This record gives sequence, C-alpha cells and structure tokens, in this order.
Amino acid sequence: MNYLHDKRTRKTRVSIAVFILGIVVLALIIFSSLPSRVGGASIAIFKPFWRAGSWIGGEFSSLHSYFKSKRSLDAENIFLKQSLSDDAAKLAALDAVVHENELLKTEFGRKPEKIETMIAGVLAAPDRTPYDTLVVDAGAREGARENALVFANGGAIGNVAEVYTRSSKVSLFSSPGISTDVIISGTDIHITATGRGGGNFEIQLPREVAVALGQSIVLPGLSAYPIGTVTDIVSDPRNPFQKILATSPINMQHLRLVEIELR
Repeated sequence: MNYLHDKRTRKTRVSIAVFILGIVVLALIIFSSLPSRVGGASIAIFKPFWRAGSWIGGEFSSLHSYFKSKRSLDAENIFLKQSLSDDAAKLAALDAVVHENELLKTEFGRKPEKIETMIAGVLAAPDRTPYDTLVVDAGAREGARENALVFANGGAIGNVAEVYTRSSKVSLFSSPGISTDVIISGTDIHITATGRGGGNFEIQLPREVAVALGQSIVLPGLSAYPIGTVTDIVSDPRNPFQKILATSPINMQHLRLVEIELR
C-alpha cells in the first residue's frame, strides 16, 4: 500500500512539474513576442524575455526540424543551395563594382576614410518590434549616438534612432515611409528610395532612365555603401515614370550582430 501511495505521489509531482514548466515556457514565448513600445525602461524589462524567447524559439525550431521527413529536408536543401548560389553571384557582381569604385578613387587621389565601428548584439528583430526597427545591446555607455550608421554583412541597414543607457533602437532604411537619398550603381542620378517594410524599397524614376535587375542601390558618397538590389521594374507606357522595386540582401529577421558607426 505504501508503495502504491508513493508511486501516485511521484506521478502527481511529475504532473505538477510538467504543468508549471509548460506555463513558464508559454509565458516566456508570450513576453518575448511583445513589441518594444519605445522607451529605455520597456527595453530593460523585456531584454531577458527576448533572450529567453530566442533560446526557446531556437530549441523548438531544432525539434521541428528533427521531425521533418527526409523528402522535405532534401527539397529544402536544394532550395537553400540554389539561394546560396544566387547570393554568391550577386555578391561577386557587387564586389566587382566596389573594386572598380576603389580603383577610380585611388586614381583621382581620394580614398574613403575607414569608419570605426563597434559590434552590438541584436536583442529584438523586426518580428518583435514595430515599423522595421531593431533593438541592440549597445547604448550610451558603449559610445552609441543618434543618427550613427548601422551596418550588417558589409552593407548599411539604417541609423541609430534612439540611445538609452545600455541599449539603442535602430531605424532601418526599409521602414515604411522612411526616405533615403541613394544612387543606383552605374548612374549619376541622385534619387530617393522610400521604405516599404520587410527590407523592401520603392524608387520612382523617369521612364527613359535605363535600369537593370540586379543593380545595386547605394548611399551617396565615396564609400557608396549598398543598401539594396533592384528586384523588379514596373513600367506603363501611359506613365512617364517607372517604379523601381529594390530589396535588401540581408534577412533582418535572422540578424544576430550589427556594427554601429562610432565617429
């Protein structure tokens, strides 16, 4: 009888422990998904939940991947290889443009100054923050300042919008309604790219201006930092303007580290 009683007690304890663990996991996921409504205090409160949520999300993602069928994994593998091949081709073309740009600057006796940057970890990506923004773990104590350029994977992605003591908010160039002065590589025309959200941009150009898919959209200046690539061109013979659609080559949802301009 005592054995049966002890067995039931153990089962009850295990059930209670599993129930409590489930509640804790659910709470972490809910809190980690809440948008960061601006303010240093809010960021400080949600920081541990974002980190815990990212870890839990990674664990569940790994578990989900483990149970995928072999056929599904093979198809995904082929798709990823093709995507990597396409990205490699785009990067090769971009490297060629950058190299040519550097040669021309050297020939005319001008070299862009090297910008000093610091590394910052991404606490919250656009899937957890509103209006295409990032929250990073570098603030005033680390030397972050408002309007400083922010880089990732060799390209410019936005500016520091707000600085707190130990964190900052980054506004991405692709934020809806944000206008950025840019140049389409291969042209000398200064134009405005308007953010459409999700790493996308829209540019209005006279129809007679020749633009090709794959051309880089860069910031004006000697350094010419790329912010996107032309992915679509919409033209109507009745309209004197054409619509250029561009996309950032960087997946903001998967960013873990960025660089922030210090000077």
